[in-house]
Amino acid sequence: MSIQWKTKFAVVDEVRKFSSTLATIMRSRIHEAAMIAGVSVLGRAQRDYETKSRHGTGEDGTHWKELSPKTIEARVRRRAAAKKIVDERKRLADEIRGILYGGLTPRARKGKGKVVSKDEAVRVLRERREALKRKLDSLVINEMSSYQIGVDQGLQRASAAPGFNDPAKVWRLNPADGEGENLFRVDGGTVTLAYNRSYSAAFDSERPIFPEQLPQAWKDEAGDAVGDWADDRIKEAMGGLN
Repeated sequence: MSIQWKTKFAVVDEVRKFSSTLATIMRSRIHEAAMIAGVSVLGRAQRDYETKSRHGTGEDGTHWKELSPKTIEARVRRRAAAKKIVDERKRLADEIRGILYGGLTPRARKGKGKVVSKDEAVRVLRERREALKRKLDSLVINEMSSYQIGVDQGLQRASAAPGFNDPAKVWRLNPADGEGENLFRVDGGTVTLAYNRSYSAAFDSERPIFPEQLPQAWKDEAGDAVGDWADDRIKEAMGGLN
């Protein structure tokens, strides 16, 4: 009987020691669990962003409002190919005005600058401007058929990349709105995530980037990831008893 009691007390002592060791490990490294959960949720958010940007329904059952034709055209006009067309059309317009009102001598495009009539020169220039307009219109039409919502230069979509080294700090590039910026802040057992480009707040007000309520699948995946981490800490605590 005395041996059984000693064994019982020994087991209780070991359990207490184990519990204390595990609690110490958990408290000192809880930021790791928050970071793991944050990476899991951020990965889900990235996939959901891609789905919604391609006009699909996210895991929260919502989809984003389509862009207006004017917004799409403005997007196209910001790009180098469209800017080049616009600049060339302006240059041709200036040349037409110069011929009609500024005394500019009209010359043929071919034939080593042969002088041609004013009407002929203006006709050719106007045809060239019209051809450039059709080319610009085709860029807009092509964009209309294939555009992604929330993906112009792709910087906001890319800003979900974790890109951090120290879980206690916010990772940034300079300038402040540099490519790949995000907000990933861990404070103890709490993690704060955000798409953090200068225009993300305005975009989010029209098309929410994160679901208002995290879908259950997101919670389950994050919980499983934290559970795996906790299992490793239990094994670590058990190893400390040897």
